[in-house]
Amino acid sequence: MTMLVYVCGVFLQIILERNSKQLCKVLKVLAEPSNHPVLLNCSHGKDRTGVTVAVLLRFLGVSKEEIA
Repeated sequence: MTMLVYVCGVFLQIILERNSKQLCKVLKVLAEPSNHPVLLNCSHGKDRTGVTVAVLLRFLGVSKEEIA
């Protein structure tokens, strides 16, 4: 494992740990068809939005390679 992969994994873990409640709320909203269509955007950066979209794509069956 390269140092970059390790650091990215730690960064992802921190984002998920600190924002797990918010991520669950977003995924519940996205799972409800009456809320569709939806638009995800960020207001102060890209990290939480990017992680949310990556998690959603994995739930939908998109491969890790395609997401990366």
